[in-house]
Amino acid sequence: GAVFSYDPIGCIERLEYAASGAAEAMLLPFLDCQVGHVTLSEGSERPKLTIDRACALMRDAFRACAEREMSTGDSIHLVIVEAGKPPRHERRKL
Repeated sequence: GAVFSYDPIGCIERLEYAASGAAEAMLLPFLDCQVGHVTLSEGSERPKLTIDRACALMRDAFRACAEREMSTGDSIHLVIVEAGKPPRHERRKL
């Protein structure tokens, strides 16, 4: 999978994961650990990132941010895109 991020100048970059906005500083360390496995200790389990796991991680991450950052809303809108399938939209309350 991939995420495409762009900067204010309009440059687009393909990334494994990304975060931006008011809760970025809280989201990136969580994603570094759970998706990028950057901060996991040696021997820690590194589960495969399935679509179900990715959606669960996003719900968990945004739930934590919503508790700590007042401009983060109380629901998320996930768009799941798989090759050969139409995009799937899920709106979830946190």
